[in-house]
Amino acid sequence: MRLRVAIIATDLATPAQDELLSTLSATAAELDEIIKHREAAIHQAAGKVVERERQRQQRAARELQLVGALETANNAAKSALTDLLLSEDAGAPVARARIVEFEELASAKGRLTGAQTKERRAQQALFVLATAAKAIWVGLGDAEPAEPAPIQRTYRGTSGSRRSRPTGTRVDAAGCRQRTREPARS
Repeated sequence: MRLRVAIIATDLATPAQDELLSTLSATAAELDEIIKHREAAIHQAAGKVVERERQRQQRAARELQLVGALETANNAAKSALTDLLLSEDAGAPVARARIVEFEELASAKGRLTGAQTKERRAQQALFVLATAAKAIWVGLGDAEPAEPAPIQRTYRGTSGSRRSRPTGTRVDAAGCRQRTREPARS
């Protein structure tokens, strides 16, 4: 009798009043298998729900990380564009072109610095030579030579004739005579 009540309580079967105990036992065994399968399916579905929620939380956390990284990258890009003297909405090709311009300017500055260094060394060498020349003149007891005559250069004019063109000289602060490109003035 209790077995029949338990079977009815499952709402899966309704045995007749006069069912034999062996039939009720077989029905109870079948219902037990059905209930176990349903429980397994419920646990599996619950596991899938938990897994989907975990994946959703992971995606949300990853999205937050990516949004933060994007903001950091945008701020860095704005800073770099400002350093390149570009507007914040300038594109990558424009920024690359500006970087190339800056690299060329840096290279030109390096060449200029090298040329200035060479010029400074040459001026120092000329100063040393001029000082040595003065010391030799004084040591020999000679007066400093008079201003030299302008150097005569010969060049071909547009008509093909040879003409000489005097170039002048000047004395720098160190007392060195230097040729000038302008003609000497009379």
